[in-house]
Amino acid sequence: MDDDARKKLEEQGVVFYYNREERLKRMPENAKLYNGELKRKTGFVRVLLDAPGGKQMLFVIIVIIGVIVSLAVFNRPNENTVGGLETSVKAFAFEDKIYVNVKFDKNEKAGNAAVSAEVSAINGENAVADTKTLTGEYTGEELMLRTTFSDFEIKQVSVKTIVNGESKTLSASVER
Repeated sequence: MDDDARKKLEEQGVVFYYNREERLKRMPENAKLYNGELKRKTGFVRVLLDAPGGKQMLFVIIVIIGVIVSLAVFNRPNENTVGGLETSVKAFAFEDKIYVNVKFDKNEKAGNAAVSAEVSAINGENAVADTKTLTGEYTGEELMLRTTFSDFEIKQVSVKTIVNGESKTLSASVER
């Protein structure tokens, strides 16, 4: 019905209770989205910030990412300080052998020390396949203790190091 026809009917006394303009003003948001009058918000951050509880969700996501990054950067199971000596463990596979290096870094302040390392080769079933004990004398210079294992699907190497009575366990995955 156009405006002219509507005015003629109103002059005759017909009352219209429906007003399209008023209805469009009170239209729900999803109908406005459907008609194209309202643009949908895009972008992950905008949607999160506008949703109820979205700011808390964004904060939780940032905290979780921070925890994961800090664990990845600072958690090194193959490095530690034992008896005042920086100690690291590396294990790699070459041909049919697993080579293990236990390294005690140079420390001029540390005196002479008796060093012992019990190296355990752990297979894929988390069972100890073989164990070897290495000993050496630390004199303040860099000390490397090395050993080899036959490769029986060894996935990890665990090393219990003892320096001047202090003991710590280090572990390293076998690099293939």
